[in-house]
Amino acid sequence: MKKIGIVVLFVGVLALSVSNFYLTVSKLIWLISLLISNIIIYYLFFKKSVSMARIESELKRLEKSNRVILGTSDQILNTNRELEEGSLQQSESLHETAIALDEINAMAARSSSHCETSITLSSECINASGKGKEAVNNLKDSFIKIKDGNISFSKYISDSNEKILEISNVIKEINTRTKIINDIVFQTKLLSFNASVEAARAGEHGKGFSVVAEEIGNLANLSGSAANEISKMLEESVLRVDEIVEESQIAVEKISATSEESIELGEVAVTLCDNSLDDISMRIDEVNRSVLEISSASKEQRIGVEEITKAVNLLNQVNQKINLVVGQSKQVAYSVSKESEELDEVVARMIFATTGHERIKSNDAELFEWDDSYLIHVDDMDDEHQILVEKINLLVESLNKETSLEMLPKFNDMCDYTVEHFTHEEEFMRSFNYEEYDAHKKIHDNLLSFLRSFEESIRNGTVDKIKLVGFLKNWLISHIMGVDTKYAGVYQESRAKLTA
Repeated sequence: MKKIGIVVLFVGVLALSVSNFYLTVSKLIWLISLLISNIIIYYLFFKKSVSMARIESELKRLEKSNRVILGTSDQILNTNRELEEGSLQQSESLHETAIALDEINAMAARSSSHCETSITLSSECINASGKGKEAVNNLKDSFIKIKDGNISFSKYISDSNEKILEISNVIKEINTRTKIINDIVFQTKLLSFNASVEAARAGEHGKGFSVVAEEIGNLANLSGSAANEISKMLEESVLRVDEIVEESQIAVEKISATSEESIELGEVAVTLCDNSLDDISMRIDEVNRSVLEISSASKEQRIGVEEITKAVNLLNQVNQKINLVVGQSKQVAYSVSKESEELDEVVARMIFATTGHERIKSNDAELFEWDDSYLIHVDDMDDEHQILVEKINLLVESLNKETSLEMLPKFNDMCDYTVEHFTHEEEFMRSFNYEEYDAHKKIHDNLLSFLRSFEESIRNGTVDKIKLVGFLKNWLISHIMGVDTKYAGVYQESRAKLTA
């Protein structure tokens, strides 16, 4: 913004300076005209002793000065054309810039809207991530409860197996008691056998006792068979109980191991999911912060674009004023040229009135004297500037001789060397990336084009030598002092930074 303000100020000052310069030249011509009249009146009425040769000499000097002013006027017209061209280009550029700024402003508005939408979505993602984390925590608690339940179930099965083993022990105890019954049956059978033997010995008297002994034996056999069956059933029950306990223990251990492994895998997955949700939440927070920063930057950008738009509008207003000033300056420049020509005619009439001559022949053009104040302290360029002065002086000498055969070659030689010098100068500016290279080159092109406009008048012998030389001197001095010193200063600064 600061640079834009500086540009606006510079352009305004430039336009004002050009306008003031044109007005100053116009006033100068008016003062010269007044001075001529006063000189003539003074010499004719108050200095009658002064010779007409003296008056003629003074008028020649005035004529010469007027020719220089004519040359300067041509340069002013050329500068005015460049200013007009630059103003038109600036108008087009400002128009395109204004359109681009409108588009940028629209894009900034869309970006701001997208940022607000992104902030809303980001907040929703943060809420969803929080709910997901809460669900994962609930799932983690459920896994812990399942794990505790499996432990309780395993303990319950173990306790049940122990109780079943206690039942098995009871059955074993019953089996032990059943063996005692078998012993009793065996003793009963033995007693029945002994009773039968004793009944047989008793004969007739022991028959009833023999029947009783037989029945007791039968009961003993029946009891023995039942005891054997019970013992067998008890043994089978013990075996079956042991098998059930063993199978139950194996199944429970297998189920517990599988369940524990699944729970461990689930816990790992839940932990990874929890970590992922934490990472997602953190990333979303970062995205949210970035979106907020983008939103803030977008708002600042929009404010900046609005400020730039205001500055461009201000530049456009200034440029419109410049266009008006350029139009006025152009008219002033033409007026300066016309007034200078009229002054030339006034001088001619004054000379005729005082000397009786129709026209005083043009004075010789003065040579261009080199001054060290023209140095820009870039050795190669300073050398070429001095050579260019020598080329101009060779042209001046040929102009003073008024031999068209010499004037045109000298003029072409000077033009060719000017092209060569401009080429070297442009290469030099590119060597250190001079920012104003394009504008400087444009000035070169315009100067060459205007310089070539004198070629036809030299060719047909109608060139006004004092006007041409005045233009060349003013052009070279103003170009060196006003344009070349700029790139020289930038070059010196760049060298100072490299050596620092």
